[in-house]
Amino acid sequence: MTTKPEITTEINPITGFLAVVLFGVMGLIVLGASFTGAAGFETNAPITASIGYALLDLEGVANTVASEGFLAALVIIAFVLDAALGGAVLLARRDGGER
Repeated sequence: MTTKPEITTEINPITGFLAVVLFGVMGLIVLGASFTGAAGFETNAPITASIGYALLDLEGVANTVASEGFLAALVIIAFVLDAALGGAVLLARRDGGER
């Protein structure tokens, strides 16, 4: 059986002050940044085909949109991390159906 969480009565004002200062610094960075317009693609550019060619690392076949050659490695890493997360959830589940 679990117990109810207890509310702490010890308050440290330094951590709250540091959080407010960090929020202020991040706000100044965002407000001071200059964002340029969106680059976009050509009107009839085959974006989906270009992603497929980049995934298979085919450079010379109708690749009209510039892309990177490491797209397949990125997708493989994403699948491995997804499998690891599923395995971690499976291992963390309790046996016997307890709640």
